[in-house]
Amino acid sequence: MSLNIIESLPAENTLVLYHSKPKYKREGVKYFSSTELSKIPKVDVVFIISAFIPEPGRNLNSEKELFDVNVEFIKTITTHFKFSRLVFASSVSIYNADSGSIICENSEISPATPYAISKLWGESIVKEAKSYAILRISSLIGKGAKEQTFVPIVIKNAIQNKTITLFGQGERKQNYINYYDAAQMFIRASELSGNGIYLAVGTKSFSNREVAEIIKNILPGTIINYQNEDTSPSYNYNAAKTYEALNYTPLRSLTDSITEIITWKKEQF
Repeated sequence: MSLNIIESLPAENTLVLYHSKPKYKREGVKYFSSTELSKIPKVDVVFIISAFIPEPGRNLNSEKELFDVNVEFIKTITTHFKFSRLVFASSVSIYNADSGSIICENSEISPATPYAISKLWGESIVKEAKSYAILRISSLIGKGAKEQTFVPIVIKNAIQNKTITLFGQGERKQNYINYYDAAQMFIRASELSGNGIYLAVGTKSFSNREVAEIIKNILPGTIINYQNEDTSPSYNYNAAKTYEALNYTPLRSLTDSITEIITWKKEQF
């Protein structure tokens, strides 16, 4: 999503602070490593997008990294840019995940994982600023989507093996928002004067079966299989207040986003 924000802003007025050297750099934008924070002058708006997201079974020191990146570094940034408007990327994972419940901006907070706790901690740090906007994101989707997440995994299987395997009857619902739409919501939030918490989520949630059917329509011949049970909770949101406050409703459909990923994946094979 950071690339979408960078591409949407005037290059000559944009500075980027990064943890690891980016593969792509936009011409005209100035880039600084995290060790060069002191070199960055005062700015009007700071988008805090970077986060450490543990990969199951692969991060032995994940809790330390969660604190270092998602908490301690946030404090460092907010201290340096204490007079800037802060726009912080949080996560819907901080909410109570009772299956079937409809989540809105002020729903019950109940983080169930170390990652969710770290994001809520980051929010509390950002709230100490004079001017802030916090956007809680659902599942980002589109070109560049994380390989280990559901949609890229089933798309890869559909392309390579012509099959998609779902647990249960594929009824579990998830919410998706395209990188482009999320970036536009962040930019809109940066332009507001007041402090607020918003939901960067799509207009509706989709079942895994609906996702699979969209993929099947784009990749004819794909077979959908069902096995075992799926006890994971479904997620549904009501972001009407956010859409009104930001004067923006997500534009990219799930079909658009899946098509985008399929095109991107085919280029890799």
